[in-house]
Amino acid sequence: QPVPGIPGLLYEAQASFVNFARDEGSGGRRLDLHPRVFLPLSAGGLFTVTPFVGGRTTYYDTRVVGKRLTRDGQIEVEVTKDASRVRALGELGADAEAHVSRVFDVDGVGGIARLQHLIEPRVNYTAIQGVNQKDIPQFDPGGGTVNAASPPLSELGIDNIGRTSRLTYSVTNRLNAKSVASQGQEAVRWELIRLVLAQAYDLPPDKSSSERLGDLLGQLIVQPNRVFSLRGDTSYNFHGRGFESLNTDVAASIRDVTATLGTRFNDRERVDFVRGQIQAKVSRYLDVRGGTNWDTRSGTVVESRFGLDLHFQCWGIVLEYIDRARNENEFRFGVNLLGLGAVGRRPSAGWAQ
Repeated sequence: QPVPGIPGLLYEAQASFVNFARDEGSGGRRLDLHPRVFLPLSAGGLFTVTPFVGGRTTYYDTRVVGKRLTRDGQIEVEVTKDASRVRALGELGADAEAHVSRVFDVDGVGGIARLQHLIEPRVNYTAIQGVNQKDIPQFDPGGGTVNAASPPLSELGIDNIGRTSRLTYSVTNRLNAKSVASQGQEAVRWELIRLVLAQAYDLPPDKSSSERLGDLLGQLIVQPNRVFSLRGDTSYNFHGRGFESLNTDVAASIRDVTATLGTRFNDRERVDFVRGQIQAKVSRYLDVRGGTNWDTRSGTVVESRFGLDLHFQCWGIVLEYIDRARNENEFRFGVNLLGLGAVGRRPSAGWAQ
């Protein structure tokens, strides 16, 4: 959102309050506040540099004092005690990105009138320093702190973000399509192909050059029409482990129903799943979805989910029940303020009006 009275300056604010209740593992309450300020600077329309600065304050009502095994002796969980603790993080960095595009006329081949090839290189630098970062409960999935092999900071849980000095670079290739419009109808525009390559490089001086280079991440999305879509993503490790993960999805959408069949493979976490999911739009306010994950190594269903999404103009409610193996069932409830946010997003350019 624009900062009132200061032209060009933008801000965003994220906040969350969660009460984690678990039969096994650490539970407690967490309050997180994360404001940031941005100043986009355009270099004659050739590229844009956006420096930013922000802070993060996270309150916990528990503190980790040790670890123990669960009752079945198979999983190590945290032991906590009641103790108020506030973690504070300072954040600064910059984004640099450019957009290069070209439009091609294809004269109706495959029902397509025009194609737009768009290349989007991007470089991000983020530095984070903080206090009170020890003995924090790991409420979110995963655990540990940021390192060169970690996913982007935006995909990490709130508890996992630690001291960081990181350079992330990526190149996105998009092929957008515009259909041939019948008489009296509007043309349909969609993303036909997307190819993304990304990598991170850690900059702390206490690491050797070989430890700083992160995994090469790749993503490919193909949507030949409005019914079928294919998606795959993988990661390649340069430190002797090779391809560590591979995920694939094939989806079909007919009217208001979407069915997805996919695979999940992660060698480091010993994940080798076949996944199925179906989602239906019951009304303009209600979506129903369900899915399951089958472990090909053990031949068992490790997780099944059923959820309801209630969405209105400015807010939505998410209800989800997760049935996991080894009696680790979970129920999730969330309220999303849909009218607040969308910071940093841009409307699609009218490239083929």
